[in-house]
Amino acid sequence: LIDYATCGASPVALRRKNGRMYIRGEGDCADCSPPPEECVSRAAFSDVDSIAPTVLRDGSLVASNFDGPFRSTASGAKQWASEVDSVGPLREIGDAIVFLSRDEDDKPLRVAALDAATGTAKWSSPIAGWSSKDLMSSSDATVEVNGSWLVVGVKGRLAWLKVP
Repeated sequence: LIDYATCGASPVALRRKNGRMYIRGEGDCADCSPPPEECVSRAAFSDVDSIAPTVLRDGSLVASNFDGPFRSTASGAKQWASEVDSVGPLREIGDAIVFLSRDEDDKPLRVAALDAATGTAKWSSPIAGWSSKDLMSSSDATVEVNGSWLVVGVKGRLAWLKVP
């Protein structure tokens, strides 16, 4: 995470060049310079599997690894990790983190919610007619929030859920 609010007096500007830039390693490319160290927070979680980590309203980050969702504070400190299966994006709605979750292939796909502060399970709702075997990859899932409505999608199907 780069926290531009804590950066020094000079703004961080990432230069661009025409064509393609190939990055060989973290912060290592021909025309790139890393952001100032005071602007960067890092968390160490193994096997991160999220295609799109989510930054919460308080600046902390949620993402998933092979065990389930986890949360890191804005400073990079580990806050909690859960072992609830999650696939695809995680979204913040109220005081919860919501996402799609699988079970055995013969069970329905479900929407699950964890308490954002503690990572404990809040609720789970199966989606009738949607099978867990339909969701194999993070890129197969869509999860979006609009007010108290949650829209989930998998392979051309959409469902709207009013979140409690």
